Parts: sequence; structure tokens; C-alpha cells
Amino acid sequence: MSALWVPLILFLQVPIGLGLLRILRIRLLTHQQIALGVLVGLPLSSLVVLLLDIAGIRITLLSVLLGFTCVAVALNWPRRGRLRREPPAPQTPQPGLKICEWPFIAFFIGIAAISVWRAFYLPVTLRDAILGLDLVAKYAVEQGTLRSTIFTDPWLQGHLSNQPFYAPFPMLMQVVFRLAGLPFGQVWLSALFISFVVFFYGRLRESVHPLIAGVIMVLLLAVPEMYAHTFMVLNDYPTAVFFGLAMVFFLEHDRRRRRSSFILSALFLGFACWTRSDTIIFVPLGALLVAWRARRVARTEHERADFRVAWTSGLVFMAIPAAFVLLWHALYLGLVLRQGPAGAGFTGNLDFLTLPGEFYRTAWLFGQTSVYGYLAFVFLAAAIVNRVFLRDRSASVLLAWVAILYLGFVVILFAFSAASLEGTLKRGLFKFFPLMALYLGESRLLHLVSEKIERWEEGTAISRPDVAR
Repeated sequence: MSALWVPLILFLQVPIGLGLLRILRIRLLTHQQIALGVLVGLPLSSLVVLLLDIAGIRITLLSVLLGFTCVAVALNWPRRGRLRREPPAPQTPQPGLKICEWPFIAFFIGIAAISVWRAFYLPVTLRDAILGLDLVAKYAVEQGTLRSTIFTDPWLQGHLSNQPFYAPFPMLMQVVFRLAGLPFGQVWLSALFISFVVFFYGRLRESVHPLIAGVIMVLLLAVPEMYAHTFMVLNDYPTAVFFGLAMVFFLEHDRRRRRSSFILSALFLGFACWTRSDTIIFVPLGALLVAWRARRVARTEHERADFRVAWTSGLVFMAIPAAFVLLWHALYLGLVLRQGPAGAGFTGNLDFLTLPGEFYRTAWLFGQTSVYGYLAFVFLAAAIVNRVFLRDRSASVLLAWVAILYLGFVVILFAFSAASLEGTLKRGLFKFFPLMALYLGESRLLHLVSEKIERWEEGTAISRPDVAR
């Protein structure tokens, strides 16, 4: 029956996402709009499952489908709200598919097919999932509640992974798709992966020539460790996707000052925290960046209350991700489930003489090409050329976010005893790669290369009479 229920679940999750995009007046090309609808609908639908459990409603396939249906209808119900007064974002016209894109598209289809097949065919293989989020999902499906006996079973005491306590999104998605009859429940990860590829490639094509966009996407998708997590259930790949989408709309807001893009950026950052809770560590510095940029714009426009505008923007940007963390850790784990992760936290014994070593160890990880590929090296070279030789500041806000991530991971490695290079940082660094790819697409260097390719194409077309006619 999974052949029936899985498409139905996806069919309900898409309008959930599209409904919110409609409220925010986000309009894109049809394929990008649908892909973004999936990327918004998946985490929103996971909230529905958690709220059903908080309300004491038994989690079954019927209750989940009814919950999705009610939310989809509510979000798509005709209404007139404040955000609807804002004009929709202008669409950047994109060229049709070119011959040079077909090899890239064939590559995308090939690696997506491999990922989908492995997600469907292979069982859950990672220890943190087997004894963590996937095991919690199995018990929830069998007993109809997240508050199952898995947390009190004496045979499991001391063996359960901490992963399900850190953030609930992957576990809740496993619940939904196991209810649909899938033996391993991992297909939702394929929907996330394919939608991200479709949306992000379209976004890169808006900035640079399709040939350049294809090369950037290949560099991103060829990060070995990151690609492996497109069919292995854990928190890290979805977190990187949501964080990358937050940066896309952060840049959109920074350039066009659109309120809808600002809210969507903060919401995707909240989804990243909903998937991996330690993402909240990066939010305060990001909120300061938001406040600083907002104050600069307010002063440019001669607004008297520039401080109020700045701090209001920063607080809103921080409040949305914080709400997701509080919902899970304070409300559900603290008051409903009364459980929490074990293990060490803040070290309380900081040796600042070791801090330079932590900076080095974090940077050293990017040099492991067998794990992370070559995207980081291409990004570093492009960033140096842009800043030193081209004096390009158009995407400097993305470099600021790279610095925020880097500093945040150093702090995590330095101050928390449970953090390690092999665990926390090895997969946590996934957040960098969509951000690096986005910067490459926005860099002046690759814009110049794109312009040369376009001029060459125009010259070739003019020299061919059959094309000119």
C-alpha cells in the first residue's frame, strides 16, 4: 500500500509549503515554486505530527493525513493579510535549456536515481539512527505515540543514542513515512534532496551562465561525505539544506529589502535548528549581522528610528529559530516527555592557549578532499580574487556568514566536551557547502566569465546565418 500512501502524503505536504509561500507572496518559476513548496512543506508537516502527540491524539496514518489536510486547507484558504499587500517578488527571466546543460542534467538525474534507490532499498545503517531517531520512530508507529516505552525499556537503558533528543525533524519524518508502509522510511530524504537540487540549480542560473551554474552544482553534489547522507538518515544533510536556503533568502532580503524574504530566511534557519539544535549557536551572531545591515539601510534612507529598526529586525530574526528550539527542548522534552540527552556539555575549564589549535584543526578538515571534495578550495580561490583583485563587495554578506560559521564551530569544539572533529565537526561542516556554492554564483569573477561566454555565444550566433535568421 506504500505505492498509494507515499504519493498522497507528498501530495498533501506540497500544498502546505505552497500555502505558506502564497501568504508570503513568494513567486518563482513553476518548477522552482514546487521544489520550494516541498522544502517548506516537509518541516511544517513534521510540526503537525508533534502537535498531534502533544494534544494526546494517537499517531496513526489516518490522523496524520487528516492533520496534513487541515493545515493545507488553512494555509491555502483565501485571505487578506498584511504580507499580501507587499507586491510579489519580480521574477528573473531565465533562458531555456541549452545544449551545454544536458550533460549536467544527465549527471543530476543519475546521482539522484542512485540516491533514491539506496534510500528506498537499503535499511538504516548509521548507529546514531539505528539506536536513536529511527528506533524512536519504530516504537512511535507501533504504539501510536512519541511517548512510547522506548524511554523506559530497561533493555535499552544506556544504549539509546542522544540523536533523537537533539532535534526532532528526521525522527518525525521517519514516523510519517513508516506509517505509509515503507520498510525503512527514508524516501522523504530523496524528496528533500531532489527538491533542493531543482531549486538551487535554478537559483544559480539566475546569477550566472547555465554552464557555470552546472559546474558549481557538480562541485556541490560531488562532496563525497555530504552526498552519502542524501540516502543515510541523520540530522546533518537536512540541516545543511535548510541553512543554505536561509542564506539564499537572506541575500535576497539584503539586496531588495523584502519583508517576505526576511521572514522566509529566518524560518529556514528555524528549520535548521529544528533539524540540528546546535545551529542555534550561530543565530545570535547572525542576528547582529541583520541588525547592522538594517541600521545601515535605515540611516541611508534617513529614518530617525534606525536603532529601533535594527534591533527589531535582529530580535525577530533570532526569535523564530529560538521558538523552534524552545518548542522541542523546553516544551516537549522538558514538560511533556520529561527526558533529555545524556552526556557532557560545557567544559567549564577553558584553556585559551589551545584556541589557536582549534582554529587550525577546524580549517584542516576542509583539506580532506576524500571527505569534502574540492568545493572549499575553489571557493577560497574565488574569494581571494574577488576581494583582492576585483574589489568585489556585492556578496560580502555571504563571506560574513562563512566567518560566523567558522567562529561558531571553533567555539563548539573549544567549549563543549562532547564535541569532536570526527563527530560534531565532520558532518556539521556540511552547512558551509551550499553557502560556498551560493557565493560562487554571486561572485564578480564568475559573473565576468559568464559575460564572456554569453558574448562568445552571441558572436557565434551572428556568424551563422541560419541561426541569425
